Amino acid sequence: MSTRYKADLRINEFDLNHELLKQPQKFYEYAYLAAQAKNDRDDLKDELDILENEIDAKVRSKPKKYIDDYDEDVPLREGAIKSIVKNHHKVKELRKQYMDARAKANLLDKAEKAFEQRKSMLNTYVYYATRNMNSNVRIPSEYQKEIDTENRKELKNELGVSFKLRRYKR
Repeated sequence: MSTRYKADLRINEFDLNHELLKQPQKFYEYAYLAAQAKNDRDDLKDELDILENEIDAKVRSKPKKYIDDYDEDVPLREGAIKSIVKNHHKVKELRKQYMDARAKANLLDKAEKAFEQRKSMLNTYVYYATRNMNSNVRIPSEYQKEIDTENRKELKNELGVSFKLRRYKR
């Protein structure tokens, strides 16, 4: 999912129309996956609780089956019961599945939020694209002294664009 997720989040600023049309579908897809993952997580948590309660009841009813050196004269302690339940192989297996489902639900919840952020970024791109078509990078005059010719050349090479320094009118 991570490669596809990163690709889906990427914005092609040179094809904003296409990106805007794809955004609702992408958001829906990840929101749906997040809801499914939360459902799966909750179902596994319920199963885990039921299994723990069943094993707890079995330990209380037949402690000799679960405790090798059980003495009937010594009362069964809660800590011992919880330890047996927690270390039962079925509980461990189901707890691992639950932890994996919880991690997946958390990741997809973050993905859903990331697509909300993507929507905001698309809005920002569209705003600036409609206002500043073919504009150059503008640097406020108070920062112009800090930028020398070499820095401008490096920026030009990194960004692959040309820009001019313009002074803002006061």
